[in-house]
Amino acid sequence: MKKKNIKEQADTIRNHYAQKLEDELERLWNDGTLNQQKLDELREQHLRTKSIESANRMNLLDVDAQLDEFFGKEGTPERKAAEERAYAFYSKQINMEDKKNPETQTNP
Repeated sequence: MKKKNIKEQADTIRNHYAQKLEDELERLWNDGTLNQQKLDELREQHLRTKSIESANRMNLLDVDAQLDEFFGKEGTPERKAAEERAYAFYSKQINMEDKKNPETQTNP
């Protein structure tokens, strides 16, 4: 596989999860779990070493719990189906890019 294709795949996956994160942050803000006071508290903390622990203590975001809630726990049929949907989405994006740019086609 060409390096350019790998980068495109990584970008597609990154964009997909960035959108999921953005949607979840908006939900947290709208339901009051996240607010300006909590953001200010986070800003005052040294976040490089204990950011996840700090966020969890403030009940802001537990990524594993969010993934489990959205897609089911690892190893469950629901999670497997979600992973298959993500792969299908990713494959569709790659195919669309291939059609736009014949130089990057993955088929010989």
